[in-house]
Amino acid sequence: MADLAIGISRAAVQLLADKVRTAIKEEAEQWQIVQRDLVFITGEFEMMQSFLNVADAERVRNDVVWTWVRQVRDLSYDTEDCIEFVLQLDTKKRSWWLRLLASCGKTGAALPVDEAVAETTLLRARVVDVSQRNIRYNLIVDSGSKPINQQVQRTAASSTSSFDILTNAVKKTSPLDLPGLITREDEDLQVISVCGPEGDLGKVAIIRKLYGDSRIYKEFECRAWVKLMEPFNAHEFIRTLMIQFFAHSCCSQEQQEGSISLDALMRMQVAQGDLLKEFANKISTHRYLIVLEDLYTMAQLDTIRSYLPDTKKGSRIVLLTHQPVIASLCAGEPCRVFELVQFSPDHSVCVYFKEGFQHDRVHSFIKEEPDHSLCKYGLLGRDIEVDALFEQIQEGRLISLWGMPGVGKSGLIWDIYCKWQTSNNSWKHAWASVSHPFNPTDFSRNLLLNLYLESISSEERYSKAHQAKDPIQECRHLLHEHVYLVVIDGLQSTEDWDWIKSNLIGSGGSRSCIITITSEESVGEHCAVSSNNAVVHNIKGLEADAPLELFEKILEEEGCYQEDQMKEEAYHIVSKCGGLPKVTVTLARYLARRPSKLKQEMRRLSNNFMHELETNPEFAPLRGILAWMHSYLHACPRHLKKCMLYLSVFPQDGIIGRRRLVRRWIAEGYSKGTDSISMEKYAEKLFDEVAALSIIQPVLEASKVIGYRVNGFFREYIISRPVEERVFFPVEVSALEKGHGRLTTEGIGQHLALGRSWEDDRFVFEGLDFSRLRSLTVFRTMFWPWYVSDRMRVLRVLDLENAAGVRNVDLEAAGKLLPRLKFLSLRGQRNVSRLPDSVGELMQLQTLDIRDTSIVALPPCITRLQKLQYIRAGNYTIAWTQYDIGRGTDGSFSNGVEVPRGIERLKALQTLGAIDVNTAGDATLSEIRSLFPQLKKLELFRINRKVSERFFQLLDFDARHLESLSLQFEKNDHFVHSNFIHFPEGLRSLKVHGHVEKFPRIRYQNNLLKLTLEKTTLFTPDDIEVMGSLPSLRTLRLRVNEDQDGELQFQYGYFSKLEVLEIVCKSKLRVRFGFDAMEKLEQLKIHCLMGSDMQFSGLEHPVSLKQVWLMGDFVDALKVALEQQLVKHLNKPAPKLEVLL
Repeated sequence: MADLAIGISRAAVQLLADKVRTAIKEEAEQWQIVQRDLVFITGEFEMMQSFLNVADAERVRNDVVWTWVRQVRDLSYDTEDCIEFVLQLDTKKRSWWLRLLASCGKTGAALPVDEAVAETTLLRARVVDVSQRNIRYNLIVDSGSKPINQQVQRTAASSTSSFDILTNAVKKTSPLDLPGLITREDEDLQVISVCGPEGDLGKVAIIRKLYGDSRIYKEFECRAWVKLMEPFNAHEFIRTLMIQFFAHSCCSQEQQEGSISLDALMRMQVAQGDLLKEFANKISTHRYLIVLEDLYTMAQLDTIRSYLPDTKKGSRIVLLTHQPVIASLCAGEPCRVFELVQFSPDHSVCVYFKEGFQHDRVHSFIKEEPDHSLCKYGLLGRDIEVDALFEQIQEGRLISLWGMPGVGKSGLIWDIYCKWQTSNNSWKHAWASVSHPFNPTDFSRNLLLNLYLESISSEERYSKAHQAKDPIQECRHLLHEHVYLVVIDGLQSTEDWDWIKSNLIGSGGSRSCIITITSEESVGEHCAVSSNNAVVHNIKGLEADAPLELFEKILEEEGCYQEDQMKEEAYHIVSKCGGLPKVTVTLARYLARRPSKLKQEMRRLSNNFMHELETNPEFAPLRGILAWMHSYLHACPRHLKKCMLYLSVFPQDGIIGRRRLVRRWIAEGYSKGTDSISMEKYAEKLFDEVAALSIIQPVLEASKVIGYRVNGFFREYIISRPVEERVFFPVEVSALEKGHGRLTTEGIGQHLALGRSWEDDRFVFEGLDFSRLRSLTVFRTMFWPWYVSDRMRVLRVLDLENAAGVRNVDLEAAGKLLPRLKFLSLRGQRNVSRLPDSVGELMQLQTLDIRDTSIVALPPCITRLQKLQYIRAGNYTIAWTQYDIGRGTDGSFSNGVEVPRGIERLKALQTLGAIDVNTAGDATLSEIRSLFPQLKKLELFRINRKVSERFFQLLDFDARHLESLSLQFEKNDHFVHSNFIHFPEGLRSLKVHGHVEKFPRIRYQNNLLKLTLEKTTLFTPDDIEVMGSLPSLRTLRLRVNEDQDGELQFQYGYFSKLEVLEIVCKSKLRVRFGFDAMEKLEQLKIHCLMGSDMQFSGLEHPVSLKQVWLMGDFVDALKVALEQQLVKHLNKPAPKLEVLL
C-alpha cells in the first residue's frame, strides 16, 4: 500500500514536472514567434512608411490603386500599434506558471505573450495578403503608380532631342502681364504658347481670364476660341471662327462672352453663300486673336496657319498644349519661357514666345514690383519689425526675410523701401525679382534697369541696360561704386543666392544694404550664414487685433460700413484668414463690393470659406498661397507633416499651451529623440519649426505669450481636403460637432475631437469604430463615462482640459479600459478631488496634468508608474498683480499636493510640481531629494525655515540637471539664510515667491535667463548689482511688498542683455534709469497695486525700449509723466494701458 502511494506520488510529481517543462517550453516558443514576427513586421512597416512617403494624389490615378493605398495606410497604423505593444512587454517577467494553471483547468485572462503572438501572426498574414493583392491586380508598376503607357509617353516627351530644344530657350519667372504682351504694338503675326500638364484646367482658366480682359476687347474686334478635334475639318474650323467673329463684332463689351446675338446669326446666314470670301476679308482687314485649345502636333498648326496669313495687323494666335516641345517649336526660335504660376514643384503653367518679340521693350509687360494695392498696409501691426529693419538698414547689414506666401513680406519691405527713398537722398535704390529657373543674365539686366533708375531718364536706362555688353560686371561695378538699398525678391534656392553673392556682391562685400525675400526658411538662413554681418527675420502673420483692424479699414475705405450685429461674422472671417494680410485684404475688398448684401455674404463666405477661395474667380490672386500650401505639405518631412496635421484636432478659437502640445506629441510618438537630444527637446524643436511657419500663432496679453492658436487659414485648408487627398495624410483627424462632423468613411480615424455643439448622442457614439483611435480630446462639452470604452485599446491621449462637468466617478474605469494611455490631462476640472486607484494600472503613462483641480494628494498607486516623466499638480493662482488681488487671491499659491511614500521609485520622472513640502514627513522629503539628480523642473510650495535648512543642502550638487526651479515660502516665515542654499549652475529659470526677506545667492548663475523675485523689503543697491551682473538674464520680474517708499536705480554697465523688465509695487516707489542703462531693454511692464503712485525718471535712456505697459490701479499723474518722458525717446513708445475695472 505504501509502495502504491509512493508510486502515485512519483507519477503525480512526474506529471507536474512534465507540465512545468511543457509550460516553459511553450512560453519560450511563444517568445521566439513574437521575436521572429516582430523582425518581419518591423521591416514591412519601414517599407510601408517609405511607400506612403512617396505616394500622393498626383501619382495615384485610379480608384483601384487609391483603395490599395488606403489599405496599406491602415495596415501601417495597425502595424505600428502592434510593434509598440510588443516592445512594451516585459521580456524578463516570465508567465509560464500562469500557463501551467491553465493546463490544470484554471482559466483566466489571455497571457500578454499569447496576445502578442495572435496580433503578430494576424498582421503577418495581412501584410502578405496586401502584397499579393498588389501583384494580383497589377496595381503598382513603378514608384510612380502610373500605367505603363503613360510612362512610355512621358519618357518619349522628355527625350534627348526634346531636351536639346528646350535648353536653347531662355526661361524666366516674373509676374507677367500677359494681356500687355499680347496687345503690345507689333505688326507681325505672333504665336504665343501656353503649356501645362495634360488635363489641367489651370492654363485654360488663365487664358479664359485673359480672353475677357478689357484691353483684349479694345484691341481685337475679331476674337475666337476653338477646341481642336481630330480629324481636322477646315470648313467647320472656318465656320466656327466666323460665328465668333460676327458675334464679337455685334456684341458690346458688357455682353456675356460666348453669347451670339440675333444680328450675328442673320449675318452668318447671309455669308453662308460665300463663307471663304467673307473669312478672307475679315482676317485681311482686321486684327484678330484666335485661341487654339488642345494642339497636339506641329502638323495641326501648319494646316491652320495656311488659312491664317500674316497680314501685318499685329494679330495673335494663342495655343494651349501640354507638350513643352510643341509649345517651344510653335512659338519660334529662339524662344523665351516665363512661368505664369507654379502649383507645385512638378506642376507649372508656362508661356512661350519668340525671343525677338519683345526687342528692348521687356519692361512694358514685366512687373518688377509687388502689388502696390497691398503695400500701403504693409506696416500695419508691424511696429517691432519696422523699428528693427530701419535700424539694420542704417547699419548697412545684409537682411534676410522669410515667411509663407501672403504673410506680407514684400508689402512690408516695399513700404519701408518707399519711405527710405524719400528720407535718405544719399542712398540709391533698386528692387529686382528673381526668375525661376534662375537666369543670371536676365536677373542682372533686370537689376541694372533699377540701378540706373535715378541717374538717367526712363527710356535711356532701358536702352542702356539692354545694350550693356556685360550686365553682370556692370551691376557689380555699380554696387561697389555707390551705396544702394537693394531688394532681391523671390529667392527660391540657395544656389541662386550663391551666384548673386559671388558675382554681384563679391567676397569682400559692398557698402550697400541688401535685403533678400524668400518663402523658404532654408534659403533665408543660408543667405544670412553666408555673410558675417547678416540678420534673419521670420515674418509671421499679424497678431492680436491687427487683422480685424485691417479688415475694417479696407471696408471703410471702400465706403462700406458694418452694423454692430456683423462684428461677430467679421471676426469669424478674419480668424480664418490666419493673420495673412493678402487674404484679409482680398476678402475685405470682395465684401466691400456687395454693401447691400454684406451680412449675407459674410455668413456665406464664413460657412464655405475654403471652397469659395478655391473656386470663386474673384479670389484668383490667392491661388498662389493655396498652391504653396499644397506643395509645402507634400514636400515637407513626414515627421513634421504629422505635427502640422495634428493641429486640426484643436478648434479655431482654442488656446493651446506649448507644453501641452509638446507632451501630446511625445505620447503620440512624434518625438523619437536621439543620443544627443532628448524627446522633449526634439518635440520643442518641432514646435518651433511649426510656429516659425505661422501655422500656430501666439496669443498675447500685455505682450506676454499666454498660449497659441492654430492658424485659421491653415486649419480651414486641412479640414477642407477631399477624402481622396486625405488618404495620403499621415494623420487622420475626425470631429463630432453639430452640423460639422468630419468622419472618414472607413471609421473614426486616429484622433477624435468632440466639439462644444456635440449633442451627446450615445447611440451614434457607441456605433463608431475606435479600433485605431489614439487620442480623444473634449472641448467645451459634457464628459460622460461612456466616452471611455474598452474598444479604445490603443488610445494614447485622453485630454479633458477643456471638457465640462468631469467628476470623480467618470474616471473610475479609465485605468482598466485604457492600458496604453500615455497622456492624461484633467487640468481645470474643479469637480475632480481625487485620482482613482485604477490610475495605478496605466503602466505606460508618461504625462499626468492635474493642475487647477481639487486634488490635494497623489494616490499611493502612482508610484507603480515606472514610465511617468511629467507630473503637474496644484493650484497656480498667484496674486502677482492687482488683477489677481481683484479675484480674491492672497498673494501666494493656493496649494500644492502631497506626495506618497515611494515617490523615489519613479526613475523616469523629470518634471515634478507643485509639491507641498510642509506636510511631508522626513522620509518623504528624503525621497523627494533622491529625485534631484534626474529632475529638470521642480516646484515646491509652503517652504518653512525648518524644511529649507535640511532640504536645500547640496542642492547645487544633487540637482545638476535642474533647469527650472520655483519656490514658494510660508507667509509667516522668512527666507532661509543664503548660506544654506546653493542653486545649480545649469538653472535657466528661477522663481522665488512668498515671505522673502533675505536676497538669495544667485551671483554665479551664469545660465539664468528668467528671474522672478518677490521680497518683503526693498531691493538694495547690492541686490540690483547682483541681478545686473547675471550675464545671460533676459527677463526680470520684481515685486516689492514693502509699504514704505523707496528707490530702485538701474545704472550703466548692468543688465547688459535684459529685454523684459516687470515691476509690481503698492508703494510710492521711485524708479530711475541712468544714462545708457539697460541698452537691450525692449519691454517695460508696470503694475500698480492699491493705488500705488510710482515715479519713473530717465526712461529716454534705455535706447531699445519699444513697449511700455501700465497696468493695475494707477493714478493719472503717472500716465502723464510717462508720456512726457517717452516723447523724448528715440523710438517714442506710447504707453499701453490695462486698467483694472
